Amino acid sequence: MIKMFFLRFFVIISILVLSLRSAGVQFSVKPQNDADVGKSWFLSFVEHALSSPNQQIRISNIDGARTSVNLITVADRQGIWLKVSNARLDWNRLALLTGYLSINSLSAECIEVLRKPLPNASAGKSKSWNFSLPNLPIAINISSLHVSQVLFGKEFFGIASVISLDGNLTFANGTLDSAFNMNRLDSPDGDFRLLAGYSNNKQHLNFVFELSEPANGIAANILKIKNRPPVNLLLKGNGSLDNLDINLMMATPGNSILNGTFSLRAASKGRAFSIIVKGPVGNLVLDTYRPLFSSDISIDANGMIAVDNSVQLDKFLFEEKNINTPVLAKSGITSLRLAMSGSYKDQILNIVKLDLTAAKNLQMKVSGLLPFVGNGLNLKVSGIVPLALANQFLADRGIQFSGILTADASVIGSLDAPRLNGNFLVENGQFIDPETNLNLSRMMLVGRLDGEQIIIEHLTGDSISGGSASLSGSISTNAKQNFPANLTLSLNHMCYNDGNMLAGTVHGQMTLKGPLMHNPTIAADILIEKAEINISGVVGIATMIEVQHRHLTPPIARTLEWARIQAKKTTILAPTSRQFVPKFNMRIRAPNRLFVRGYGLDVELGGQIYIAGLITDVNPIGSFNVLRGRLDILNQHLTFSEGQITLTGDMNPDLHFIVRTEADDVNISLVVSGRPNNISFNFQSQPELPQNEILSRLIFKRSLNELSPVQIAQLVDAMAELTGVINKSLFAELTSGLRFDNFDVASDRVGNIVVQAGRYIRDNIYLGVETGSGGSAKGTVNLDINNNLKIKGGVGINTDSNFGIFYEKDY
Repeated sequence: MIKMFFLRFFVIISILVLSLRSAGVQFSVKPQNDADVGKSWFLSFVEHALSSPNQQIRISNIDGARTSVNLITVADRQGIWLKVSNARLDWNRLALLTGYLSINSLSAECIEVLRKPLPNASAGKSKSWNFSLPNLPIAINISSLHVSQVLFGKEFFGIASVISLDGNLTFANGTLDSAFNMNRLDSPDGDFRLLAGYSNNKQHLNFVFELSEPANGIAANILKIKNRPPVNLLLKGNGSLDNLDINLMMATPGNSILNGTFSLRAASKGRAFSIIVKGPVGNLVLDTYRPLFSSDISIDANGMIAVDNSVQLDKFLFEEKNINTPVLAKSGITSLRLAMSGSYKDQILNIVKLDLTAAKNLQMKVSGLLPFVGNGLNLKVSGIVPLALANQFLADRGIQFSGILTADASVIGSLDAPRLNGNFLVENGQFIDPETNLNLSRMMLVGRLDGEQIIIEHLTGDSISGGSASLSGSISTNAKQNFPANLTLSLNHMCYNDGNMLAGTVHGQMTLKGPLMHNPTIAADILIEKAEINISGVVGIATMIEVQHRHLTPPIARTLEWARIQAKKTTILAPTSRQFVPKFNMRIRAPNRLFVRGYGLDVELGGQIYIAGLITDVNPIGSFNVLRGRLDILNQHLTFSEGQITLTGDMNPDLHFIVRTEADDVNISLVVSGRPNNISFNFQSQPELPQNEILSRLIFKRSLNELSPVQIAQLVDAMAELTGVINKSLFAELTSGLRFDNFDVASDRVGNIVVQAGRYIRDNIYLGVETGSGGSAKGTVNLDINNNLKIKGGVGINTDSNFGIFYEKDY
């Protein structure tokens, strides 16, 4: 990195010097394109000399009198990545004749680093790792270097940044001395200091890099430190490459200080190295893996770097103590130790020994050859791993695994086409998916590895609601064939409850066959033994309004991310060759006992639906039709004459039920329709009447203007409950307030108002009273002997008395 920095710096210096030197030379040449008009032959020569197949240099608008260049651009195969605007040079022309470039001041108004340059396409492997500065035919001394603005895009540091640069530089006979100060301009604070010197002859390096930044600074973004805190960093080194020590210190609020040392020493076969790091190493790893690291970590490694770039790793020891991170602590892991030895040469890692131990729940041993390119892969892996370690990578969805995986396997071939052999086992596992409310316990997995096949002999789990599921089959590791699979899922009287509005028991089988990553076929024959869609509590719930969130504080942003509000929107996938776009061939049967209940509905349906086609273009055929059902409104029992549930292309059920009746010479229809989470009640009549008038005739058998105030209140209450304005009847609230178990105002056969009230005096004894505006009164008693046998009796004034024994059973 340091070498590339100075190489690019010297290229820019050369451009400035040679272009300004040519400013006074005027020759007429034929331009190759419009951009070359007015450009001297010498300047074109400079551009050509400094350019390469990977980097193209362009210089424009030179002012020889003021010794300035308006614009310099550097481009690679993708286009321009660097712009230097309004560069100025104050230099000693005569000194150049002696091979000495003396620059009093070099400045630029702006340098724009648009993106990272592409790597050199023709760059080969270095035969030696020795560092050297470029050889220039002249000596350079820059007394003052100033750039008002250096603009970096977000791609560089994870945050767009603007800095100023001041410094000086001397380079002669392969020896460099430089000093730079940088200040962040788009932040309240942020200072950087770099002192660097190197001698090619002595191979002596001396540098100091110091950084102090507030929150959300460049360093915190480069390292992706959680919450992007303030950072203080000091990196310094001094010595020859045969006797070099580099020290690192990094401090962030709330964390212990991270300290590290890197040393090189001369040895008979190359250079010996040692690395020691202590502190919160998690700050230096990717966000995904950071929860696996505590703040008490030590790394100790040593080995040999040979002249042919091969590396001998004699010791690598990683120790983590006092673990309090949830991901590891929940698995009972309070300390962790990783020890490794091996070697690396020609992109092949030879693992002599790798031992990972962490209490009794995490143990792993690895040995063998790991080539990063080509064949020769030969690894042996064994150990036990808690499945909870996978939870960190599934945190966005909230999925949780528990249990212990035991494996003993070997891997041969190549990373592109590995061949596996061995066995694996999971006992007493658990799987929880909060989004679907799926909870499987007592899971057991028995499997084996056979060449390219991962064979699941059986994977079983019990649903927490009842029943079980089992999976068997195979998955290929052949990536070129998009991971062919042949899996069978059996649902054994499995109970499911989504925790909201759907509960049921299913039995049947599903299969998945074909390449996982390219249109596999999902076939199924599922029997719904019993299911209930309960619309209570979801009718009339307001949909979330579209909101643009502005000026988010970090806690609110984290809450929205956790809730994944935007992710709740339904999207239809467009078919592509890269997406998992399965093709369906499914039959779902429910001969009966498919219920829709809530808000007075009690409907039983039966039927079957076929689902065919790609998931992006599903074509459901069939429906579940009403077998029997009713809607209860204020003691009125309305029977559904027809109705059905169908599936649409997005696999959501559509409900459509109709009640037809006649009241006071008016034909009335009540249509209940919509999706379970958005049901609507629509009243229709012939002749056409207002909705409240229809409801009045339907319930009270009379016109709205003939109702008493109490009946009007009941009517309003019923309308509010059905349309979702309230979630609980006002009369139900009144019943609770009067300490009655039942309180109702109804009408008798001739339209007189009747008030009914009752209460349980014991768990199985209910006393009731009823009085009407016509002078009638009646007392009742219900005695429940058991769940099916009941005794009922009543004594009335001006009404009939009765007594009976009843046997009742729900179908």
